[in-house]
This record gives sequence, C-alpha cells and structure tokens, in this order.
Amino acid sequence: MDFTLSEEQAMMVDAAKRMVETRIEPVLKANPADRALPKSEVLKIMQAAADLGIPGARIPEDAGGTAMRALDYGLIHEHIPANLALMLQPHEATTMRFYYGCNEEQRERFLPDLLSCQRICCSAITEPDVGSNPREVTTRVVEDGDWLVLTGRKMWISNAPVCDVMNVTCRDSAGKVVRVLVDRQESPFETREIQTIGLRQSHLGEVVFNDVRVPRQNLCGEDGDAQKIHTLAWNTNRPLIGLT
Repeated sequence: MDFTLSEEQAMMVDAAKRMVETRIEPVLKANPADRALPKSEVLKIMQAAADLGIPGARIPEDAGGTAMRALDYGLIHEHIPANLALMLQPHEATTMRFYYGCNEEQRERFLPDLLSCQRICCSAITEPDVGSNPREVTTRVVEDGDWLVLTGRKMWISNAPVCDVMNVTCRDSAGKVVRVLVDRQESPFETREIQTIGLRQSHLGEVVFNDVRVPRQNLCGEDGDAQKIHTLAWNTNRPLIGLT
C-alpha cells in the first residue's frame, strides 16, 4: 500500500531531520562511540528533542505536551539515531506515566522540568529475578511517619545512571504493587553502568535502594493501577523500539 505524507507530516519529518543533522549528530560524533555520554551531553541532545515536543508526545497540549498521533510520533522517531532513541524513549514513556498516573501536585512539581528536559527521568520496573513483570517485583517500600523507606534492586534500567527522577515500581507492606517517585537530589540512590555490546553512548544501569528515604507525598497513583499505567506506555513503546 502506498503512503503519502501530508504537508504537515512532511514538515514535521523535515524538522526532525534538521534537528538530528545540526544538533544531535555533532554531539554523538564528538564523543567516543564506545562510551556512555556524559550527563551534560545527554541533556544537550535531549533538550534539542524537546524543542520538537517529543518528551510530551503523548500528553495533552493544555498540560504542556504535544498530543501527537501515534503515526506522527513514529514518523519522527524513525529518523532519530538509535543512541538517542534509547535515552529519549524511556524518558518520554515516564513523562506519560507521570501525567496519567500521578496526582495534580506531583505533575506540577515534576513535569515542567521533565518536558523541557532540564531533568532526566526513567521508570524502574525490571528486576534481576523477575524481568519486567510488575506483578512479581520484590523491591519493598514501608511507611515510616512522613517518609517511605525503599529497599531493593532494579536491573537493566535505561537512563538510570544519569536520571534525576525515577518512577519506581515496588510492593508495599500489604503486598500491593505501588509506584514511588524518587527524586535523586532529595533521596540519593546507587547506580552502576551496565556495559552493552552496541549503542554504547546511551545509558543502561543497575539501581540499588538501600533503605532510601522518600517523602510520603511521592507515593503515586491509585491502588492497583500500576499494571494499567505501565501497559498504557508499553502499547506505544514496543512499536517505537521496532522503528529504532
């Protein structure tokens, strides 16, 4: 079947190509291809993508997003270098989870800096003995007055070594799967870079939470919504990975 781009789509694709040529490729080429980019460089290229509205692709315009159709998002995404896509895609998926799975106060506190890529975010779901099945996570969170105490280990988390905010899937003392927003500045946690065979300028990491104290107000979502929120992001993420 033949597919012809509309005038608007053609302009969008041309803008993406120019952005990659003038602002992304120079940064990638100026840094070693076999080493993860410094955080300053990651911010630089992600902020270039933010000028096209990619970090808020699935968020309504009145909330600061660009509300792209999945087809248009895909048309742009297939022109983005794979190294950048592996940093940008988990960031965008997490901003979407913030919008649809957090309360208004949390959205107002975190989303502006994440949509402009002044700060980097990611989602921590996968665990060494569990994979990416949220129903089986073992990372624990317990209440302690005005604090939540997070303990556990996450593995193969994109952007973990350079992220500022992490959306962590864990299990509370009652055994329910919940999500906690961990701001690295106020709740420091350990990360370790995981070496990969290819696309080594992007970041993949292991995360260790060793009694990390998080403000209670960072518990997000409603009881039992973790799987729904994750699936909402994955429904578009998987096809995008295929375009990378």
